[in-house]
Amino acid sequence: MSSQPGSATDWDLGHRWDWFTRECWRQGFRTKIHGQGGGPARAFAELARVCDAQILLDASCGLGRRAVYLAEKGVNILGSDISGVAVNHARELARDENTPVSFFRSAWNELPKNMPHHFDGILVTGLNLEPSWDHLGVALVGLFHALHPGGFLM
Repeated sequence: MSSQPGSATDWDLGHRWDWFTRECWRQGFRTKIHGQGGGPARAFAELARVCDAQILLDASCGLGRRAVYLAEKGVNILGSDISGVAVNHARELARDENTPVSFFRSAWNELPKNMPHHFDGILVTGLNLEPSWDHLGVALVGLFHALHPGGFLM
């Protein structure tokens, strides 16, 4: 793995800490995600419903809280993250919450190789953390090619 800013190794440290402190957020994570007005998770679920989207991806799932929340709301969602640490903990969270969500490790630019034209909709946060315009462009191309034709990115 690279040690460039935004690499999996950078994210792993944060995800390890977040998982270590899970007792602080575990009971209230659904309320925080839903938040005032529902935030992006609610908007994503509503857009998926309106578009009759069948297969969705949380492409920056971290520890899986948002994907678990959406799955509990009836959304058919998978989760991916660049951090293998995060993906392992996301699987553990879904198992502990008895929520059927599958997670896999992937950078945004690797999505077409892993799941080409697979998703009706992709929710992605953190695009603003890409270190350059070139990295952002590569990430967006990867996300685009993981969508079915006519799919949406939010």
